[in-house]
Amino acid sequence: MNLLNRLLILMCLLCISCNGELSEEVSSPNDSSKELPLSISTTSIAQGKVGENFEVALTSQGGVQPYTFSTQDSLPPGVTLSSQGVLSGTPDSVFSATITFVVTDSENATVARDFLITISPPDGIERCAVIVDFDSAGSTLPDSRFDTIFSDVYTDVYQDGITTVIGSHENYNHAGVSGAGFSLYSGDKIRLIWKNVSSVNSHTFSPRISFIETGRFTTSNSANWLLSSSLTLNPGETGVSEYTIPSYTTSNTFNVNQNINQGKQLLLDRIEFVESARGTNEVCVID
Repeated sequence: MNLLNRLLILMCLLCISCNGELSEEVSSPNDSSKELPLSISTTSIAQGKVGENFEVALTSQGGVQPYTFSTQDSLPPGVTLSSQGVLSGTPDSVFSATITFVVTDSENATVARDFLITISPPDGIERCAVIVDFDSAGSTLPDSRFDTIFSDVYTDVYQDGITTVIGSHENYNHAGVSGAGFSLYSGDKIRLIWKNVSSVNSHTFSPRISFIETGRFTTSNSANWLLSSSLTLNPGETGVSEYTIPSYTTSNTFNVNQNINQGKQLLLDRIEFVESARGTNEVCVID
């Protein structure tokens, strides 16, 4: 082999050696010495509402994947945390607390971060509760202070409410509840939820209420009846008539007279009490 060939072979060997050395100096993307520190990159958690779908994905970076998320704190009732860091569910009560979340990587490195989670009441009227819900499928009395529903002989449940089902005389249309007794304070409110199921007629009326009478409105007992606020309902509309309690009132009965001749077009859907004694987490949903 001549000298020139020997030199060429030597140069090839040197090039191969150089390439090998260079390749060893290039850092691998998975080189642990070059990793970012493990961290939770989510900065805040959006506020949720009672009864609405809640879903938030916590994110992390650094360390060595895969990540596992956990917490030892109590989450909002109805919400769970997956090991992938997804908070999901439908909250069923008001909640506000700082929760510590921990992320662990595949090398058992851990890091924690605190987040404020707030679940607010649904849109509606605070310190409010349904007293009676009239429904042809079965009326309900959610408030334990009441155990009996009464109505005029010509009044009964119809579709999703209660109304005069025989005849149409305005004084024959009354319905109410009674029970062990209740107290209302100045500023508390009675909410009467009405529906106009007519497809053509609008109605303007001022319902009567009584904390004394369990029967019909008459001229002889008119002093025992009070007027709730007037409202106008167009075809297909739902609306509210309210009465604000002027001073401390106690009774064991509450009666509503529709006070209009309307022939199965206006339905009393439900009765609600807004009471200062209730918590802000008790909410009546607005239709």
